[in-house]
Amino acid sequence: ELVDDPERRKPFPVELGVGARLVAACRERGLLSRAFGDSYLLAPPLVVSAEQVDSIIEILRESIRETVAWARRQKAEV
Repeated sequence: ELVDDPERRKPFPVELGVGARLVAACRERGLLSRAFGDSYLLAPPLVVSAEQVDSIIEILRESIRETVAWARRQKAEV
């Protein structure tokens, strides 16, 4: 789940669509996934290799950083 404040589990404003933004960032990098609100859902196949898991993690790391930075900028403008 993507939240603005992890300690207090304070969510981003719903109107930002942070979950959908993360899915789009992952898709741009070649990872297909989905979101339910701001909860990110990932279901790799059971036959995924260690190299593929490493790639998934790297794509998620980059995408989450990009998405959270974007959401914080958007929130500051509101």
